[in-house]
Amino acid sequence: MTNSPERPISSSVRLISAEYLPREFKDLQELSESSSERNPFFEPFFLEPLLELDTLAASTSFLLISHPERGLVGLVPFSKKHAIRGLFLPHVEVLSHRHCFYRSPLIRDGFGDFVCSELLAWLGGQRFCLCFLFSRVDLNSQFVRSLLKTSKRFHRAVHFLDIFERATTSQLLPFDRYLKEGLNKKQSKEARRKLRRLQEVGKISVETLTPESDLGQWCSEFLEIERSGWKGATGSALGDQVHEERFFRSVCERALAEERLVMTRLRVDGKTIALRCGFIANRILFSFKTAYNEEYSYCSPGYLLELFALEELSRDQRISSIDSCTDPNSQLFERIYNERKMVGTVCISNGPILGNTSVAVLRLGHLLRQHLPGSQKEPRISNFITRLVSLN
Repeated sequence: MTNSPERPISSSVRLISAEYLPREFKDLQELSESSSERNPFFEPFFLEPLLELDTLAASTSFLLISHPERGLVGLVPFSKKHAIRGLFLPHVEVLSHRHCFYRSPLIRDGFGDFVCSELLAWLGGQRFCLCFLFSRVDLNSQFVRSLLKTSKRFHRAVHFLDIFERATTSQLLPFDRYLKEGLNKKQSKEARRKLRRLQEVGKISVETLTPESDLGQWCSEFLEIERSGWKGATGSALGDQVHEERFFRSVCERALAEERLVMTRLRVDGKTIALRCGFIANRILFSFKTAYNEEYSYCSPGYLLELFALEELSRDQRISSIDSCTDPNSQLFERIYNERKMVGTVCISNGPILGNTSVAVLRLGHLLRQHLPGSQKEPRISNFITRLVSLN
């Protein structure tokens, strides 16, 4: 980290601290719009309010990678860490805040190999950093493919950690049709039973936020519902902390101004009992937050809202698929969405000696854990990684 506005690493790479990032937002906005694999969680509308949280700005730095003809072509936010899985291994890790559910760097379309080459060249010059961790990235993305291809050219060891299948769907269908085509018979029967129970309570309506809606009122409803449940009881609701509430409202306001925000709510007799929100990027809706009133948990309002939302989203020409953005074993979305993407952490060394040795130690530890009694084997994940590495 540095207190100076910027530290030139080479003619292509600059290192800046968070306080100077707003100066780059105009170029970053253009970069995000030109990325083939957009990441809303690293775009200006999300990143600026995020950096106002806690001490995040003080611990985060940014690599800005430029091309002599195309200008800014890559943004890599990161922080320094000291341990991986309990092992003392000084490293850098892509910005890994709890609100960032997807963490791929911003890269201009067509410049993946260039950005990865500049990134690894910079990494090789970090004396007290043994590797770089890219967590929560799509392992089938062009970024990962470019990273693997470049790592071979630079003779850098690579290891994969924390791999899981994240639920997604491209079946945006009306409610009744999705029950028939998107769910199995048991799931469809259960959904209809939950719906009947809710209909017994009162008149059901589903609404989607529009530019004419009162965004402040929608945000207040969300915060109130979330705070009324288990998150409020544990002090982890957004509304429990002033800075967290300010962050949520600011991100929603900025996303709405860019026509990127999608909010949907489920109501009974005019009372909101569940609400979800997400951000659009490259025709993908990245889910962000969901909340439901636990007084109605017997009829699964969150589950029903997700099913109703598919019908609402099917009318939005800006959206062709949904990424649940969930952590491993999210039962709600795994019950609803029938497609999967491989998500995980890519660890790449900083050089051929100490760096490659440190990554080899991580790989050995992973292999040993796999052979411990009770450890779960994931042949689909192993086969996927084998194919991915062989193709690159």
